[in-house]
Amino acid sequence: MDTKFWEFKEAVMTELQTASMFMSDLQTKCQNLCDDFRDHKEMIKVQDKKVVMSENEDQIITMKLNENMKLKEYLVTVVEHVNFIDKDVLKIKDAQRKMCLKEQNIQKDITRSNGIEFLCQKSYTPDVQCVKDCLHVIGQHDQQISEGGENDLHAHLEDCMRNPGHVHFTPIDTLCSASLPEGNQNNIWYSIIKAVADLTVRVSVTMTSLDRPEFWPNTKVPYFLYNMRGSQHLRTGSGKVEKVIKFTNESCPCETCRYSDKPNTEWWKIKVYTAANVVFDGVEARHTTCRFFYDTEESPEISLQVVVDNDFKTNIKGDWSCFCCVTCNKKLAETLQGMVEDYDIFNNITYHKYNGTSEEDKLMFTVSHPHGCRKLVSLGQWKDKYTSDIILQQFTYYTCTCAGCSGAPVYCVGHCLHYHSGSLKSGLCYSNYG
Repeated sequence: MDTKFWEFKEAVMTELQTASMFMSDLQTKCQNLCDDFRDHKEMIKVQDKKVVMSENEDQIITMKLNENMKLKEYLVTVVEHVNFIDKDVLKIKDAQRKMCLKEQNIQKDITRSNGIEFLCQKSYTPDVQCVKDCLHVIGQHDQQISEGGENDLHAHLEDCMRNPGHVHFTPIDTLCSASLPEGNQNNIWYSIIKAVADLTVRVSVTMTSLDRPEFWPNTKVPYFLYNMRGSQHLRTGSGKVEKVIKFTNESCPCETCRYSDKPNTEWWKIKVYTAANVVFDGVEARHTTCRFFYDTEESPEISLQVVVDNDFKTNIKGDWSCFCCVTCNKKLAETLQGMVEDYDIFNNITYHKYNGTSEEDKLMFTVSHPHGCRKLVSLGQWKDKYTSDIILQQFTYYTCTCAGCSGAPVYCVGHCLHYHSGSLKSGLCYSNYG
């Protein structure tokens, strides 16, 4: 009896072991089927998205092309009326600048010899010549952080206490010469604002790097978002397209082509600049997208994922970073390329128009996506200019900014383009070093 019992038990155990192996094999096959289905579903999702995006892109890109044609018509009028400064006047102004620079250097030497040099509380270095009661206290970044993601951005816009109603911003779709400050209601000023706005993008980041430092380089000033390291909350800022680069005879690395059996071999890199406090390193760049032409709430969504390669660069001290998006959409790429060329033309015209008065007028504007929403323009004047490392400059200004403006292009007439860094406790805003 005992022998039969043990034989029966052994047979049952053998059957259970066989059933367990069969179940394990079945689970593996089911998992593989699920993975294949998910990949197939993802590919279908991407293809469907491509169809919808293609329709929306054609609509908005065609509109942008029409706007650019009008701008180029303005250009003909503008060029005819710009009075370029002759060589003799340029020589006189150059001599005046050299004399002014010499006087400033003498004054700095006197200041140092008297032992009354003040270190900037923002950088803790003598690179920035500050005055007593310097306003450069620890600044705050101007990113929009949204725990609720994209869905909560409009709530942040409506609940804004810093600029209730955002009445001092101008929507880009309503901007015209008549809405510009008195004395600058002309096609030149309008055209350069429009050219910068066309290239301004919303930057969205869904990862905060673990490598963010505790302090700014060589200081004891806390660095932005150190306490948020590892967070996947949505952060939005702004940026600007700098360059469009074409590639041929190589497979396009965009998201759509990676899933395709026949990837496009003609594609473009879209190079974008923003603040380093928005996109700090390659880890954050891999979780970054750029939205183009977000001019109104009805604008079709045209977004591209950032691709991290050798073009990614960042400068923490200067607070800038650059990266590339890729696309095989020829119409989108050529539209952006035309806008880059228009910006170069209008920038040159604006420089010659205002070169003689830029230091007195201190005209400036910034284009951004406050709270991650539609594109707005903010006009004003810069307040102070600080120089570091001989040639790098930083501007301060009271021109309106909000959360979501970090990385926005800051255009100070007569100077190279800068990017918005943040704001101070005093309410004063400041650009990056550039």
